Amino acid sequence: MRVVAARQTHHTNRIEQRSGTLWEGRFRCSIVDSDGYLLACCRYIDLNPVRAAMVEHPRDYTWSGYRARLGQTDPIVPLATPASFAVLGHTEEERRLRYQDFVSARNSQEELDQIRTGVKRNQLTGGSAFKADIERELGRRLSSKGQGRPKKA
Repeated sequence: MRVVAARQTHHTNRIEQRSGTLWEGRFRCSIVDSDGYLLACCRYIDLNPVRAAMVEHPRDYTWSGYRARLGQTDPIVPLATPASFAVLGHTEEERRLRYQDFVSARNSQEELDQIRTGVKRNQLTGGSAFKADIERELGRRLSSKGQGRPKKA
């Protein structure tokens, strides 16, 4: 099995022009600041297949939770509906309609960059006050200061 796995890895890496193991760097996380950021992350995830040009609309992607969040299908895997969805409306129907509009508005480029950076570096996703609070609570710096050492004066 080890030989088969090694051959598959080598074959995949050659085709996809990458290196490392097949599962390397696939599982990442980011602590999210508030309900607004969590909703933005849900929208980001639901729109991933659209950005990848796999489908025209998030409802068209089989493995998406988008349709389940809108109550249009039963989820393939049970979805935990974040408490942040409560801010979208008083009734389930109102929340579904507002979420649909929210996803249609798409993420701003700034939001995309912030989410991608947070996940890519396993860092916090949120505002500067949130990051400062967490750093103060942990007693250490969590934010990235950039690559390399500072230039000499």
